[in-house]
Amino acid sequence: MSKPLTGLVFAIIVLAVIVFAINLSVKNLQPSVVDNMTCTLDSDCIAAQCCHATEVINKNFAPDCKEIFCTMECRSGTIDCDHGEIKCINNKCTVIWPEEK
Repeated sequence: MSKPLTGLVFAIIVLAVIVFAINLSVKNLQPSVVDNMTCTLDSDCIAAQCCHATEVINKNFAPDCKEIFCTMECRSGTIDCDHGEIKCINNKCTVIWPEEK
């Protein structure tokens, strides 16, 4: 193998190692979520359905509701209009219903 080619191969290997190390560092900075219900703060939790939600989920697993249009109806048995409160209790996203308060 010629010297220029050897230098190029060495440079590619060094670059690959650097990219791999950076990738590991970035992954370690991201919070690990064990499952879709895991939380540490109330703000980690969000409604699990776009409209008239009855369940909650970790915000990293939330549905994409950008193009969803919901009715303005306040349905009982849902989180709508403060019928249920989203909380993180014992590291699990939970709905607190009015009768449980």
